[in-house]
This record gives sequence, C-alpha cells and structure tokens, in this order.
Amino acid sequence: MAKRTPQPDPDRAKSAAWKKRGKSGDQASVAPDADETSLPDPEAISASERTVLSLIRDVREGRMSGVMLHRDDRLRVVEHLTAEGYTGPEIAEVLKVSERTVIRDRIAVREMNALLPSPELVGQVVGHMVRVAEQVTGRLRRIGREAGIKPAEKIEAEKVSWQIQRELVVTLQGLGYLPTAPTNLNAHITTGDELPQAETLLAEIDRLESLPELRAADGTPIVSPELSELRGMLTRSIVTQRLGSRGRDGESEPDTHSSGGVEVDAAEGDRP
Repeated sequence: MAKRTPQPDPDRAKSAAWKKRGKSGDQASVAPDADETSLPDPEAISASERTVLSLIRDVREGRMSGVMLHRDDRLRVVEHLTAEGYTGPEIAEVLKVSERTVIRDRIAVREMNALLPSPELVGQVVGHMVRVAEQVTGRLRRIGREAGIKPAEKIEAEKVSWQIQRELVVTLQGLGYLPTAPTNLNAHITTGDELPQAETLLAEIDRLESLPELRAADGTPIVSPELSELRGMLTRSIVTQRLGSRGRDGESEPDTHSSGGVEVDAAEGDRP
C-alpha cells in the first residue's frame, strides 16, 4: 500500500509566517499576501494633509524646522500665528527662519485672502453677519438663564441682545436688504428776488460805521479790513450791474447809420 504524502495546510503556513514576523520584528521577512489591504504609513502622509496645530507642535518640539516645511505649509503656519497675535520677529523665532521670509509669507497670505467685489460676496457676508448675530444673542440669553445669575446681569444680557438685533437691522437697511421709513424734508427755498440788493447792503455798512461803538475818540470810523473788502465788492457789483443794464438798453434801440450827414433809420433806408 502506497504511503500518502501529507499536504501542507496553507492557513497553518500563513499563521506560522505571521507569528515568525511578530517574534522577529522584521516586517520584510515575510511578504504580505496580494489580497491584503495595505494601510497608509503615517510617516508617508504629506505635511499638507496635517493640521496647522500639529505642524506648529512639531516645530516647537524640534521634530521639524521651519526650513523643512513646504512653502504652502509655512504660509498656513504664518497665517495662524499672525491671527494668534504673534509679531513678525516672534514668528521667525518659532519657525527658525529669517524675518524677511516671514514678511514675504505675510504678503503672500494677504494676496491669497484678497477678495474682489461681487454680488455673491455681499450676500455671503450678509448671511454670515446675520448668523453670527443670532449665535451671539442666543449665547447671551442662555447666560441670562443660568442659575445663580443676578437680576442686573440678566437685564444687561437682554439689553445687549436687543442692541445687537437693532444694529443688525440698521446695517441691513444701509446695505439695502431692508426698507427704510420715508423721511419728510421741510425746507425753505429762497429765491433771488428775496435777496438783499447791493445798495441795501451798502446802506447797512454805512449804518454800522456810524455807530458810536465803531468810532475812535476823534470821531474817525473804525473800519475793519473785512468790512472794507465787502464794501469794495458791493461797489464793483453795483457798477457791473449798471453797465450791463446800459448795454442791454443800447442793444434794444434801433440801429441808425449816417447818410450824407443825416441819420436815417436802418429800417426805413430802403423806402423810396
């Protein structure tokens, strides 16, 4: 009778191989199966997929320097530290880079965050503003309902909530999102006929100069430079008006020309 050769159990062989790899610690000694799902290596994850806080933590603990950071990641770190109130020299000290590099990075961050005017942007900003106002008023009213809060503090919370809502309405009216009540305008329109004439103003100047309070001890009028300048302007205005009126009167008279020493009307010159 032929002796049977035992066939190796694939599952047992696989289990032994994994046990051997676990004992030796050499992961390369046994290759994984083709259908085994390979997990990503945490060290192979690019820095751009990491959070800003983790990058800053690695830089502070010395596991990474600012020079080793990719430019995009360094810009993220600079933007975050700037928002946290760090100055340029402080950011340069944290990242171990030059201050000129931080200045260039801040300029690049401002360029990336630049916004162009557009109707869509206005709607987004207004919606965000309304949402923040609702959140703030909700938190204030929740604080006012907390146990042990004093009545004065509760009243103050409600007052601030009302002020926020009121300022929100005024802002939305200014942006055209809410209508405003019509405003009644009461005005008095002064026409040119009601303005004082130049002669009247000159007479008023003469009256002022004749007052005892505006005269010296010897009776000489004390005339201020402003009053003298006003008198000159009024005098020139009167002369200009009179010359203009005479010019208009001259244009309205019939045009005559001399013919043989006798003035003949131009309108009658063609008569026989």
